[in-house]
Formats: sequence, C-alpha cells, structure tokens
Amino acid sequence: MTSQEYEYLISGMVKSFYELVEGIENADVKSNIPKKKGQKAKINRIEGISNYKHQIDISVHAPKALILIECKKWSREVEVGHFLTFLGRILDIEQKYSGQFEVHGSIVTVKGFQKGVCTLAHHHQKVGLIIATSFDDVAIKFSERYSRFLKLQAVGLEWQPQPVPRS
Repeated sequence: MTSQEYEYLISGMVKSFYELVEGIENADVKSNIPKKKGQKAKINRIEGISNYKHQIDISVHAPKALILIECKKWSREVEVGHFLTFLGRILDIEQKYSGQFEVHGSIVTVKGFQKGVCTLAHHHQKVGLIIATSFDDVAIKFSERYSRFLKLQAVGLEWQPQPVPRS
C-alpha cells in the first residue's frame, strides 16, 4: 500500500466514522486524494494567521470544529520533528479561526511514535496519536478523542481533550 492509498483508506474510515458511528452527516471530510483514478489530486490547504497555506492530509470540517489529520505510512516511528511541525500548523490555523471553531489534530501511523512524541503529545493535548491498521483502530481512537467533543459542542458545552497516555 502506498502513502496515498493509506491516506485514502484513513480518509474513508474517518468519513465512515462520522456518518455511521456518530450520525454526523454534515461533517465535511477533505483530503489530498483525487476523486477518480488518474485525476490530479487537489491539494487540501488551510490558511493560518501567518497567511501561510498549510498542506493538510485530511481535514474534518464540522459546524464548530476543525480536525486536522496527518497520515504517516512509514517504515519507522513518527519522530519528534514531524510532531512539532504538525503542532505548529495546528497552532497557526487555530489562531486564525479563534472564536469561530476549535482546532484539534491527530497523527495517524502504522508504526508508532518515538517516546519523545508521546511526551510532547501528553503535554500539548491539541494532537492525538493514533496507530491505525484497521477501521476498528480508527473508530475506537477517534471515538475516544473526538465523539464527546462533537456531541458536547452540539449542545454548547465546553470540552477538554483526553490526555495522550505516556508510553
């Protein structure tokens, strides 16, 4: 499976999760994947307060939330530098849309994360860490992290993300 095929798989899982598991039909899931084979992919870019347009693998646009997803189908664990780059994207985008909706993110991978990534994610709770090789992995982890968030937002309550466990 290529990296683009992995993104396509995760994008489909995320869309299915929101529609089937959560019953949220108005969540707009965008990705960098072409709609048809042979088509050129439309790059999913979201502008931050810096006016820089960040390339985002998958984004979920819900009424009061923006969830950014970075897919890493690598033969090695996700490294600290990649985590910090993604966190920087989230913070830049979050500042631009402050007061309009909440911005959170997840890094999805097949291999896992370096210990330092887990430490940073525990501290900076804007980024969830997901090891996903199946729909069940994605559904369980997204449900743990985001379903309470989206349901609480629907009734106008505040939400605190669940901390990332240290490994």
